[in-house]
Amino acid sequence: MSDSREKQTASIASPMSYLKTDEIVGILSILHEEGERLMFRLGLELGARVSEISSLKWTNVNFAEKYVVIWDEKKDKYRVCVLPEDLWTLLREYSKRVDKRREDRVFPYSSKTLNRRIKQWAKDAGITRRVRWHTLRHIYVVESRKKGREWSLISAQTGDTAATLIQEYDKLSLEDRQKMTNDKPLIGD
Repeated sequence: MSDSREKQTASIASPMSYLKTDEIVGILSILHEEGERLMFRLGLELGARVSEISSLKWTNVNFAEKYVVIWDEKKDKYRVCVLPEDLWTLLREYSKRVDKRREDRVFPYSSKTLNRRIKQWAKDAGITRRVRWHTLRHIYVVESRKKGREWSLISAQTGDTAATLIQEYDKLSLEDRQKMTNDKPLIGD
C-alpha cells in the first residue's frame, strides 16, 4: 500500500479522540468531591484549555449576568463564555464554601496537576486509553455540533475561529457518521 493510502486509511480508522457519553458518566460517577465534579463539568461546558481552567479567577465569574471571562493565553486576549443554568447553580453553591480572601482562583491547581487528575479519574472509571484535559475541549466541540449548536457559539466559547474548528474538530468517527446518516437520511421511506 502506498504511503498516502496508508495515511488516508489511518485517518479514517483513528479520528480525534474524545470520550463517549457513558465514559463521561463513568468519570462523573467516581467524582464525589464537589470541586472535582465542578472542575470536570466546567471543562466540558466551557471547551477551555487546561491553563484557562487553572487560572480562572473568581473576579472573572459574573453571577449576576451569568458569564465567565477567560484569559486566552494562546490568543493573548479575554473571551466571554456562558454556562448552562444547572452549572451556574453548582458554581454559586461552591463559591459560598470557598474563602475567596485566601484564594483568588476558582481551582487552586496547576495545569500539570489538572492533567494528572483527569488521567487518574479516567483510570479510576475504567477508561484504558489516554485521556488528558484537552480531551474535554474535543468533547465540547464535537458534542456541541451533535446537539445542533452553531459554530459561532462554539467559536465564542473556545476562542478558535469557525474555520479552525471545522478543520480541526469536525472529524466524526465512522460510528458517528453512520448514526447521523441513518438518523437523517436525505430521502426517507
